[in-house]
Parts: sequence; structure tokens; C-alpha cells
Amino acid sequence: MVGLMNPLPRRRLRHLAAVLLLFVGATGCTYRPGLNDFAPTRSLGWFSYVSASDIRLRCTAGRDVYRLIYNGNWAEQVRTFDLRPSATGEGAILDEREFEGDAGFQFGTRIASPLGAPLSTFEIPVTTTRLTQAQFRSLAAALTADGLGQPAPAHARLNSWEHYWVAAACIDGRFLYNAWIYPTPRYEALTFPRRLAEIGSGRSFSHARRVEDPSNDPDRMQHSRYSVFTIQLDGAGMPLHLPTL
Repeated sequence: MVGLMNPLPRRRLRHLAAVLLLFVGATGCTYRPGLNDFAPTRSLGWFSYVSASDIRLRCTAGRDVYRLIYNGNWAEQVRTFDLRPSATGEGAILDEREFEGDAGFQFGTRIASPLGAPLSTFEIPVTTTRLTQAQFRSLAAALTADGLGQPAPAHARLNSWEHYWVAAACIDGRFLYNAWIYPTPRYEALTFPRRLAEIGSGRSFSHARRVEDPSNDPDRMQHSRYSVFTIQLDGAGMPLHLPTL
């Protein structure tokens, strides 16, 4: 179940609707590679992306892939990491994205686009890093030690204004999913974010702290472009958006 509040201003919605029409027929709401590169399609497929629906549906033996997401308060920093095997069979490829969510479901981009480049303001740069086999094994080991193979907290709520990590993976045909929410001992004990910082772009993660639910302040919500939403996990620690196989 996903709750969404604070709709965008009417004028911005009209601009957004026009752009979404360019994508909705081709993309639907299920995440596919490439959707995160543009704000409109990223908005459509975000919950599917966080749920790792695409990874679960394609999870087969011998295909090890990982997805790591850092929600550092939606209004401040969102980081995504997709890890896939190298075509050479040695090491792995890490695709990293970073954006802000303070413009609601525009993920920090502006609707207005320069003439001649109508989609340029929607693009999110992708930092691609080639990992050695040792780096890949080190990150995978850290994820295992942090509990990726264990169930996520049952009925947990991943609130957009909070700080949390989500990790999903297909490892030799087994789909894994977990979440770590600040402030909890599980979150404080994480080691894989340090590994990511060492082998990725090197950009630092925002400092985790308690953030009040913005919807508790009507004046702030009225004048804010920030969207408030929740991703709900079920009794088995899986996102409710996840498709049933």
C-alpha cells in the first residue's frame, strides 16, 4: 500500500500531464531499465523500482544482481545503486544516481525545459563504476553480514521524510529484500554504505537524523512542493507493491 499526499499545484500539474503523456503509453507503472533517467517516467515507476519488482520477475539461477536505495529524507537526498555482473564475467558494473525529491514527484527537476532540448532538465546523470572481483565480493559480503538474506521488519513503514536504506537482490535464483530504518540498532550497525562510498562515486550520504512528518504542519504542506508518501511492507517484510509470482 502506498499513501500519497500533497498534490502539486494546478499549473505545474498541467505541465506535468503533458509530459507524462509522452511516456505513459510506453512505460506503464512497472519499472524497467532507463526509467530513472527521466523524472516523469521515474515518477510512474518509482514504487515498482523500490519494490524491485523487475528483479524478482527476472530472478533466475546464475544471475546475481543487486539494488540499493538510500532515502535520506525525500526532500534532501535520494541515492540509487544498481549492481550487475560484468560482461567479462569478472567483477561487476555499478550504476549510481542521485537526486532530490523536494519538487514533489518531479524528483527535484523543473517542468520548464529549454527549447530544442525538451527533456534535458529531466535527465539524471548516471555514474558508472567498474568494480573488481574483490570489490564486488567485499560489497556482497557486507550486505550479507548486514542481514540482506534475513526478512525485513514485518509491517514496517518506509516514510518519505525519514532516513532509510533498502536493498534487493537476486542471488542464484533467490530473491532477497530488506530495509533498515533510522533510528534503529540495525541501521546504526550497517557496514555496506561505507563500502559503497569507497568503491562508488565517493559522494557522501546525508546525515541521518529525526525528521518530523511534514503532514503534521498544514502551513508547511500548503506552501511546500514536497510530496509525502509511505511504502508499506507486509507481514513477511516484503513491499506490498511487489507482484505475486
